[in-house]
Amino acid sequence: MSRPAPDTRKIVFVIVAVLLVAAGLRFFALGHEGVWCDEAYTAEIVSRPWGEMLRSLIGEDDAPPLFYSIQKLFAEVDEQESVLRFPAAMFGLAAVALLLRRWQRERREPMLWSAAVMAVSSFAVFYARQARSYTLIILLALVTIEATRRVMHGERRAGPLLALSGSLLCLTHHVGILLLMTSLVLILLHPRGGRQMRAYLGWHLIPLAVWAAYWAFSSSQLGRHEELNQWMAAYWQTHSLWLAPFSSLKAFLPGAMVHPGGNIPLPVLISQTAQWAALAVATGGVVLLGLLLPKRFLLRARESAPEGPWLDTLREAAFLFGPLIAMAVASMVFTPAYVLGRTDTIAYAAFVLLAGRGLARLPRPLAGLILLAWAALSIAVLAPSYGWSHPQAAKGKDREAARFLAAQPGIEEDWLVHGVLTSPSIEYYLAQSDPEHNRCWFPTVAGLNPAAVPGTPLDSLDTYRLEALALREDLGGRLPETGAVWIIATLLPPAPGEGPLTPNAPVDANRIAYPTNLLVYAFAGLQPLTPARVYPQDWMGMVRVLLRVPRAAWVEVDDLPPVQGAAETGR
Repeated sequence: MSRPAPDTRKIVFVIVAVLLVAAGLRFFALGHEGVWCDEAYTAEIVSRPWGEMLRSLIGEDDAPPLFYSIQKLFAEVDEQESVLRFPAAMFGLAAVALLLRRWQRERREPMLWSAAVMAVSSFAVFYARQARSYTLIILLALVTIEATRRVMHGERRAGPLLALSGSLLCLTHHVGILLLMTSLVLILLHPRGGRQMRAYLGWHLIPLAVWAAYWAFSSSQLGRHEELNQWMAAYWQTHSLWLAPFSSLKAFLPGAMVHPGGNIPLPVLISQTAQWAALAVATGGVVLLGLLLPKRFLLRARESAPEGPWLDTLREAAFLFGPLIAMAVASMVFTPAYVLGRTDTIAYAAFVLLAGRGLARLPRPLAGLILLAWAALSIAVLAPSYGWSHPQAAKGKDREAARFLAAQPGIEEDWLVHGVLTSPSIEYYLAQSDPEHNRCWFPTVAGLNPAAVPGTPLDSLDTYRLEALALREDLGGRLPETGAVWIIATLLPPAPGEGPLTPNAPVDANRIAYPTNLLVYAFAGLQPLTPARVYPQDWMGMVRVLLRVPRAAWVEVDDLPPVQGAAETGR
């Protein structure tokens, strides 16, 4: 016996309520936090003319240009943080709206629960408040998964949608191909054959051809991901890649249980307790319980709880684990491509769909309680983004450092030397402050892609030392006698027996990380310098120092001590 159709007013109320919650979490205080390295890179790249932007993306970046092209349209409006992040927030809200629309049209209760999870999920909200492409990936992945389901169910109009969403996904991020390949493998689950199977394969050929054509056009991007993610490769040296998919699942949980040591952006508490971990795991575990256990084993499960077609559930599980396992295998065989918490977004849409199925099979009071717990955990870890927690927990250190620089007298005549990963955020705020200043990079390779971490070859010591001396000579011909060089450097962790750096404590080249220590050495030798500012760079897991070296204080080149390698110094 079929159930009566729900009251239309009730449906409208539920849709409006979920959308308001989702919009509030995504748009409220969107510009409160300062931008960090990757967001500032987005701002810098879209500020260029169209031709220059596209050439740079194809030759220097590791991602296709669709997201940046959309972002550029908003960059023409304003350069403030809130406007910079608006497209990502808009895509995040659109994903929630899409799930609600499917529920409204098809009355599939799991879609409503999926929309509610997406609305309050710390993972989804976190990336909706980042000026990056990840919420667009989630949205397009969601459309692709749903289009695949509909094509398998024989809906002819879903074929063009599958081809379009798959193509756009591949033009947003290269990992989109993993979702399409998973969809192709799912042909084994296709209940029909003949012409429908040929049509299913045919609609996949269009996005595959788009992906292949882009790769042929941008062959210089081959290998870029390995170069751009040296820090991620280091992470997997101490974490098993075989367990990487489960690390991603922990990142999807409310509160993001992955705690990667501060250098991988994820929404986590500064200090997590065992009780917090237990609550987050229990929240996700109950949803998994509802998904796996047969209905007859669920305590007081309502009779109307949908079993759901097992093929749809299996398909969504494949879309969850297929891309994650493929990325782990690719990282083992080819390059360190498994970027925890970011390219995981390709699998997140399937996770949300499965979570909705699990909640729909639980008794409504229990499902509602789980959803409230999910929302509470998410808001707790996202609180700094809204200004609801201690100011030190929010991003903004790069903004403060840039404003400090902009206020320095004589900055117009000085030279600012950037290192690895320092320029995007600093330059973003210096441009807003509008001080005239001169800038360059050391080593030079750090300026080719300012959001990258280039490798440091084992034989680079002499090369970088000579480059530092050459830069000193070049700047010596450009600086007035009253000018100075500002160096943004990374502090080494304290050696055994050393305490943390205290404010205004002098540092010398031996306290600076390689290779910037060679630059400090080229100007000041081993004489101690008092940092103008010490700050922890937003989300990069490192402490930076701003060093001002007046030209009058430069050590004579002939007086520079000999350079020793790390093995000789014990550092």
